[in-house]
Amino acid sequence: MATLHPTKSTTPVPERTEDNQRLFQLYKGWTLTERDSQVRQWVYQFGYDIQHADKGERRWVCCLCIKQKRPRPKSYAIKGLQNAEGHLYTDHNGIMDPTGKRQKPAKASEKAHQSIATILKLNPKEPKEQDLINTLIKRFDKTVFQQKLVNWIVNSNQSFSIVNDQDLRDIFNYLNPSVEITKASITNVTMLYGKNSDAFEKEVFEGLHTAAKEHEVWRRRGSVGKWHNFAVEVSRSDTWTDMLKKKHRPVGVVVDNATRWLSQFSMIERALVLRPLYNSFVQRASNEWEKVNLTRAGHIKKGSKLPFFLKEENRMTADDWHVLGTLYDILLNFQLVVRGLEGDGQGKHRRKVEENEIDPPLSGTSWDLIHAYEFLLETLESAKRAVANFPHGHHLAVNINLGWLKLNEYYQHLNDSPLIYGAAVLHPAYRWALFDDLWGDDDERQLWITKAKEMVQDLWEREYRDLEVDDPEIELPANKRLKTSRNKFTAWRTKKRGLTAGGISVTESLLENPGIPLPFTTQTV
Repeated sequence: MATLHPTKSTTPVPERTEDNQRLFQLYKGWTLTERDSQVRQWVYQFGYDIQHADKGERRWVCCLCIKQKRPRPKSYAIKGLQNAEGHLYTDHNGIMDPTGKRQKPAKASEKAHQSIATILKLNPKEPKEQDLINTLIKRFDKTVFQQKLVNWIVNSNQSFSIVNDQDLRDIFNYLNPSVEITKASITNVTMLYGKNSDAFEKEVFEGLHTAAKEHEVWRRRGSVGKWHNFAVEVSRSDTWTDMLKKKHRPVGVVVDNATRWLSQFSMIERALVLRPLYNSFVQRASNEWEKVNLTRAGHIKKGSKLPFFLKEENRMTADDWHVLGTLYDILLNFQLVVRGLEGDGQGKHRRKVEENEIDPPLSGTSWDLIHAYEFLLETLESAKRAVANFPHGHHLAVNINLGWLKLNEYYQHLNDSPLIYGAAVLHPAYRWALFDDLWGDDDERQLWITKAKEMVQDLWEREYRDLEVDDPEIELPANKRLKTSRNKFTAWRTKKRGLTAGGISVTESLLENPGIPLPFTTQTV
């Protein structure tokens, strides 16, 4: 075999035939690689290319080590031939690529160990200096330092990238070398994603970051939590979302959130739309997952995890759908009220509406607040009775109770201003009869009527009694026949209108005698 003389090395390329026997004594079960005759990397001039007869694994073995009869010749996998270059340079007289295309293998420089003692030039063998070193080490807490650094960045409205500023790092190290020694300085990537940003990205991409804990928290919320978990997991996966949209209707799940008002209503509404497709979708998703993640023996492959929504205990049951339907009815009433109070108080032409749409002649009027509170309180009271016999109905009953208490708390704020009472009293369709209809059957609530009358009387005396009236003779329009509505809130509100056949209304008394206080306690409407 011809001998090459590599650059900066006098070591010739060794002859191999006489050493083959020793090579294969050391590597039993291995043979020469069945390779083509194409030009190979230069390290093969100084090494054997062998492969395992059964496993097919290939390795490079240093033929110089074989010739020198070393008991453990160096060998490297074919994917790590840069290590072979380093071995030839370090252990065999600086052998390098004879063509000069490859640079000298880099040798890791030995960096002196840094410590408080070396940086401050203290002698730990001296008792006083040893105590000083230990005191400095104990006073520095890496976690506390990092937390204070983050607090400073947030409170001073700095950019997170400031932690990469070299001058700032130099200041930290000048004040306390422990910052550098303990690697307490953080980067903006570490601050946002933790110590291992790649691992964090992988977990987020796969939807695994805190998913188990989040899932368990939501699962405790009964049927709504179970569907929430399903919606979240499907929405995070393009595979599941596309599969769901292909099932008869091009719609996907809706996920609720903590910032959008009544977002659970939208989630439940879409759930009921998807109910006919749910079982077939889950079955198909289960089949697709098993094709990819099960072995031929039917075992789950290592590292594979069954999606939460495919686990038997997390699947929707008939009882769960019953609960969602009931909650939909409850939240629909809230939705109707919210949309009914969103208007500007101006009448507008409206098309024919469905049951879950808004159909008041006026929307957003102040007097409707009283109707809204009463309508929702009745809704929750009826719902509490309805869920009493549900499986796990206690959970729902507790939530309904909490909703009732919060709603009643807001209801008390009507006494903060006479505006609502005054608007209702001066409305020709309501007047004081509205309050009698709503509150007259309860002794405690009758006190509310007395309080409302006092507030309106005070408002009248302070703001309106002494005002001049240019034209006191005003004819009120005749009462119109009320239209029926399929909207539950509108229909309920229509039933509560306090109209009577006789008597003088408060409004009429006001217009006929603008200078006389309103006789609230004797008026009939």
